[in-house]
Amino acid sequence: MIRAAFFDVDGTLLNSRGEIPPGAVEALQRMWARGVRLFLATGRHKLELQEILRGYSLPFDAFVTLNGGYCYRNGGEVFYKNPIHRGDVAAAVEYLKGPGRELSVMFREEEFRYFSCISDRVRCTDPETLKQVSTAEVSRAAEHEIFQMCPYGTDEEAAGLLAVMPHSKATRWNDYGLDVVAKDGGKNVGIARTLERFGILPEEAAAFGDGENDEDMLRFAGVGVAMGNAPDRVKCAADYVARHVDEDGIAHAVRALGF
Repeated sequence: MIRAAFFDVDGTLLNSRGEIPPGAVEALQRMWARGVRLFLATGRHKLELQEILRGYSLPFDAFVTLNGGYCYRNGGEVFYKNPIHRGDVAAAVEYLKGPGRELSVMFREEEFRYFSCISDRVRCTDPETLKQVSTAEVSRAAEHEIFQMCPYGTDEEAAGLLAVMPHSKATRWNDYGLDVVAKDGGKNVGIARTLERFGILPEEAAAFGDGENDEDMLRFAGVGVAMGNAPDRVKCAADYVARHVDEDGIAHAVRALGF
Protein backbone atom coordinates (compact mmCIF):
# COMPACT_ATOMS: atom_id res chain seq x y z
CA MET A 1 0.00 0.00 0.00
CA ILE A 2 1.35 3.43 -0.94
CA ARG A 3 1.33 5.82 2.02
CA ALA A 4 3.79 8.42 0.72
CA ALA A 5 4.64 9.90 -2.68
CA PHE A 6 7.74 11.95 -3.53
CA PHE A 7 7.81 14.13 -6.62
CA ASP A 8 10.72 15.73 -8.43
CA VAL A 9 9.90 19.20 -9.76
CA ASP A 10 11.50 20.06 -13.11
CA GLY A 11 10.49 17.68 -15.87
CA THR A 12 8.23 15.76 -13.50
CA LEU A 13 5.66 18.08 -11.95
CA LEU A 14 6.63 21.07 -14.07
CA ASN A 15 6.11 20.62 -17.80
CA SER A 16 8.13 22.24 -20.57
CA ARG A 17 6.12 25.47 -20.14
CA GLY A 18 7.11 25.68 -16.48
CA GLU A 19 3.59 24.83 -15.29
CA ILE A 20 2.05 22.07 -13.19
CA PRO A 21 -0.70 20.67 -15.45
CA PRO A 22 -4.26 20.63 -14.06
CA GLY A 23 -4.31 16.83 -14.41
CA ALA A 24 -1.27 16.54 -12.16
CA VAL A 25 -2.81 18.85 -9.55
CA GLU A 26 -6.00 16.79 -9.52
CA ALA A 27 -4.05 13.52 -9.31
CA LEU A 28 -2.08 14.68 -6.27
CA GLN A 29 -5.22 15.97 -4.60
CA ARG A 30 -6.83 12.54 -5.09
CA MET A 31 -3.85 10.83 -3.50
CA TRP A 32 -3.93 13.19 -0.54
CA ALA A 33 -7.69 12.71 -0.09
CA ARG A 34 -7.04 8.97 0.20
CA GLY A 35 -4.49 9.43 2.96
CA VAL A 36 -1.23 9.51 0.98
CA ARG A 37 1.40 11.89 2.35
CA LEU A 38 2.75 14.16 -0.39
CA PHE A 39 6.35 15.37 -0.58
CA LEU A 40 8.60 17.21 -3.01
CA ALA A 41 12.07 15.77 -3.63
CA THR A 42 14.07 18.26 -5.66
CA GLY A 43 17.40 19.90 -6.28
CA ARG A 44 15.66 23.27 -5.94
CA HIS A 45 16.10 25.72 -3.07
CA LYS A 46 13.18 26.54 -0.80
CA LEU A 47 13.13 30.14 -2.07
CA GLU A 48 12.52 28.80 -5.57
CA LEU A 49 9.79 26.44 -4.40
CA GLN A 50 7.86 29.30 -2.87
CA GLU A 51 7.63 30.92 -6.30
CA ILE A 52 6.90 27.70 -8.17
CA LEU A 53 4.06 26.57 -5.90
CA ARG A 54 2.36 29.93 -5.60
CA GLY A 55 -1.14 29.64 -7.06
CA TYR A 56 -1.38 25.85 -6.80
CA SER A 57 -3.51 24.16 -4.16
CA LEU A 58 -1.23 21.25 -3.31
CA PRO A 59 -1.04 19.93 0.28
CA PHE A 60 2.62 18.93 0.57
CA ASP A 61 3.57 17.60 4.00
CA ALA A 62 7.30 18.24 3.69
CA PHE A 63 10.07 19.15 1.27
CA VAL A 64 13.27 17.28 0.47
CA THR A 65 15.33 20.04 -1.12
CA LEU A 66 18.85 20.56 -2.45
CA ASN A 67 19.00 16.90 -3.46
CA GLY A 68 18.35 15.66 0.06
CA GLY A 69 20.65 18.08 1.85
CA TYR A 70 17.94 20.19 3.47
CA CYS A 71 14.56 18.78 4.57
CA TYR A 72 11.72 20.59 6.29
CA ARG A 73 8.04 20.20 7.07
CA ASN A 74 5.29 22.37 5.68
CA GLY A 75 5.26 25.10 8.28
CA GLY A 76 9.02 25.44 8.50
CA GLU A 77 10.35 22.80 10.94
CA VAL A 78 13.75 21.67 9.64
CA PHE A 79 14.33 18.02 10.51
CA TYR A 80 17.45 17.16 8.50
CA LYS A 81 20.53 19.01 7.25
CA ASN A 82 23.55 17.60 5.44
CA PRO A 83 25.90 20.38 4.29
CA ILE A 84 28.92 19.89 2.06
CA HIS A 85 32.16 19.12 3.94
CA ARG A 86 33.75 22.41 5.02
CA GLY A 87 37.16 21.32 3.73
CA ASP A 88 35.67 20.69 0.30
CA VAL A 89 34.02 24.11 0.30
CA ALA A 90 37.27 25.84 1.27
CA ALA A 91 39.17 23.97 -1.45
CA ALA A 92 36.49 24.87 -4.00
CA VAL A 93 36.77 28.55 -3.07
CA GLU A 94 40.53 28.51 -3.60
CA TYR A 95 40.13 26.68 -6.89
CA LEU A 96 37.58 29.19 -8.22
CA LYS A 97 39.81 32.11 -7.18
CA GLY A 98 42.64 30.73 -9.30
CA PRO A 99 43.89 32.72 -12.31
CA GLY A 100 41.89 32.30 -15.49
CA ARG A 101 39.07 30.37 -13.82
CA GLU A 102 35.75 31.24 -15.46
CA LEU A 103 33.55 28.41 -14.22
CA SER A 104 30.31 29.85 -12.86
CA VAL A 105 29.07 28.15 -9.69
CA MET A 106 25.89 28.84 -7.74
CA PHE A 107 26.32 28.39 -3.98
CA ARG A 108 23.21 27.51 -1.99
CA GLU A 109 23.03 28.23 1.72
CA GLU A 110 20.03 27.77 3.98
CA GLU A 111 18.57 31.22 3.27
CA PHE A 112 20.71 32.63 0.46
CA ARG A 113 21.85 31.80 -3.08
CA TYR A 114 24.55 33.47 -5.16
CA PHE A 115 26.82 32.98 -8.18
CA SER A 116 30.59 33.02 -7.96
CA CYS A 117 30.51 34.83 -11.31
CA ILE A 118 28.20 35.13 -14.31
CA SER A 119 29.45 33.23 -17.33
CA ASP A 120 28.14 33.27 -20.89
CA ARG A 121 26.79 29.77 -20.27
CA VAL A 122 24.60 31.05 -17.43
CA ARG A 123 23.43 34.05 -19.49
CA CYS A 124 22.46 31.85 -22.42
CA THR A 125 21.00 28.85 -20.65
CA ASP A 126 19.47 30.09 -17.39
CA PRO A 127 18.33 33.72 -17.81
CA GLU A 128 15.36 33.22 -15.48
CA THR A 129 17.63 32.35 -12.57
CA LEU A 130 19.71 35.45 -13.28
CA LYS A 131 16.64 37.58 -12.57
CA GLN A 132 16.51 36.19 -9.03
CA VAL A 133 20.13 35.43 -8.06
CA SER A 134 23.04 37.86 -8.00
CA THR A 135 26.77 37.40 -7.47
CA ALA A 136 28.66 37.53 -4.17
CA GLU A 137 32.29 37.27 -3.15
CA VAL A 138 33.19 33.59 -3.51
CA SER A 139 35.09 33.64 -0.20
CA ARG A 140 31.74 33.96 1.57
CA ALA A 141 31.19 30.23 1.03
CA ALA A 142 34.04 29.30 3.38
CA GLU A 143 32.24 31.10 6.23
CA HIS A 144 28.76 29.58 5.80
CA GLU A 145 27.13 26.17 5.56
CA ILE A 146 26.79 25.26 1.89
CA PHE A 147 24.23 22.58 1.11
CA GLN A 148 24.65 22.50 -2.66
CA MET A 149 26.95 23.86 -5.35
CA CYS A 150 25.82 24.08 -8.97
CA PRO A 151 28.62 24.39 -11.54
CA TYR A 152 27.36 25.55 -14.93
CA GLY A 153 29.47 23.58 -17.37
CA THR A 154 30.27 20.27 -18.98
CA ASP A 155 31.71 17.37 -17.02
CA GLU A 156 35.12 18.31 -18.38
CA GLU A 157 34.77 21.96 -17.34
CA ALA A 158 33.74 20.96 -13.81
CA ALA A 159 36.36 18.22 -13.43
CA GLY A 160 38.97 20.49 -11.87
CA LEU A 161 36.54 21.72 -9.25
CA LEU A 162 35.34 18.24 -8.36
CA ALA A 163 38.93 16.99 -8.10
CA VAL A 164 39.49 19.16 -5.01
CA MET A 165 36.24 18.03 -3.34
CA PRO A 166 36.84 14.38 -2.26
CA HIS A 167 33.98 14.37 0.26
CA SER A 168 31.39 15.42 -2.33
CA LYS A 169 29.63 13.97 -5.37
CA ALA A 170 27.94 15.40 -8.45
CA THR A 171 24.93 14.52 -10.55
CA ARG A 172 23.79 16.24 -13.71
CA TRP A 173 20.36 17.88 -13.84
CA ASN A 174 20.56 18.94 -17.48
CA ASP A 175 23.07 19.50 -20.27
CA TYR A 176 24.55 22.61 -18.67
CA GLY A 177 24.26 22.13 -14.93
CA LEU A 178 25.47 19.81 -12.19
CA ASP A 179 24.47 19.49 -8.55
CA VAL A 180 27.29 18.94 -6.05
CA VAL A 181 26.29 17.66 -2.60
CA ALA A 182 27.84 15.74 0.28
CA LYS A 183 29.14 12.34 -0.77
CA ASP A 184 26.90 10.61 1.77
CA GLY A 185 23.87 12.60 0.58
CA GLY A 186 21.33 12.36 -2.21
CA LYS A 187 17.59 12.38 -2.59
CA ASN A 188 17.38 8.83 -1.27
CA VAL A 189 19.01 9.91 1.99
CA GLY A 190 16.65 12.85 2.41
CA ILE A 191 13.69 10.62 1.63
CA ALA A 192 14.85 8.04 4.18
CA ARG A 193 15.01 10.73 6.87
CA THR A 194 11.59 12.03 5.84
CA LEU A 195 10.01 8.60 6.02
CA GLU A 196 11.50 8.08 9.47
CA ARG A 197 10.08 11.43 10.56
CA PHE A 198 6.59 10.44 9.41
CA GLY A 199 6.72 6.79 10.45
CA ILE A 200 6.45 5.33 6.95
CA LEU A 201 8.44 2.42 5.50
CA PRO A 202 10.39 2.75 2.20
CA GLU A 203 8.30 -0.01 0.63
CA GLU A 204 5.22 2.12 1.33
CA ALA A 205 6.58 5.02 -0.74
CA ALA A 206 6.41 5.93 -4.42
CA ALA A 207 8.90 8.28 -6.09
CA PHE A 208 8.47 10.12 -9.40
CA GLY A 209 11.39 11.63 -11.34
CA ASP A 210 13.07 12.22 -14.67
CA GLY A 211 16.71 13.15 -14.09
CA GLU A 212 20.04 11.62 -13.19
CA ASN A 213 19.70 13.02 -9.66
CA ASP A 214 16.47 10.99 -9.31
CA GLU A 215 17.95 7.56 -9.96
CA ASP A 216 18.81 6.79 -6.34
CA MET A 217 15.35 7.69 -5.06
CA LEU A 218 13.62 5.66 -7.79
CA ARG A 219 15.58 2.61 -6.66
CA PHE A 220 15.07 3.34 -2.97
CA ALA A 221 11.28 3.75 -3.00
CA GLY A 222 8.91 0.80 -3.05
CA VAL A 223 7.66 2.02 -6.44
CA GLY A 224 9.90 4.13 -8.69
CA VAL A 225 8.19 5.97 -11.55
CA ALA A 226 10.28 7.49 -14.36
CA MET A 227 8.72 10.06 -16.64
CA GLY A 228 8.51 9.34 -20.35
CA ASN A 229 10.88 12.26 -20.98
CA ALA A 230 13.57 10.71 -18.75
CA PRO A 231 16.78 9.35 -20.34
CA ASP A 232 17.07 5.60 -20.70
CA ARG A 233 19.40 5.20 -17.69
CA VAL A 234 16.75 6.78 -15.43
CA LYS A 235 14.02 4.59 -16.89
CA CYS A 236 16.15 1.55 -16.11
CA ALA A 237 16.19 2.57 -12.44
CA ALA A 238 12.38 2.66 -12.28
CA ASP A 239 9.65 0.08 -11.81
CA TYR A 240 7.26 1.92 -14.11
CA VAL A 241 7.61 4.42 -16.96
CA ALA A 242 4.92 7.07 -17.30
CA ARG A 243 4.04 9.22 -20.27
CA HIS A 244 6.01 12.35 -21.13
CA VAL A 245 5.49 15.21 -18.68
CA ASP A 246 3.84 17.20 -21.50
CA GLU A 247 1.40 14.33 -22.12
CA ASP A 248 -0.08 14.46 -18.61
CA GLY A 249 2.50 11.95 -17.40
CA ILE A 250 1.84 12.41 -13.69
CA ALA A 251 -1.94 12.01 -14.05
CA HIS A 252 -1.36 8.90 -16.16
CA ALA A 253 1.04 7.34 -13.65
CA VAL A 254 -1.11 8.12 -10.61
CA ARG A 255 -4.10 6.46 -12.28
CA ALA A 256 -1.95 3.43 -13.08
CA LEU A 257 -1.05 3.19 -9.37
CA GLY A 258 -4.75 2.97 -8.52
CA PHE A 259 -5.57 6.54 -7.49
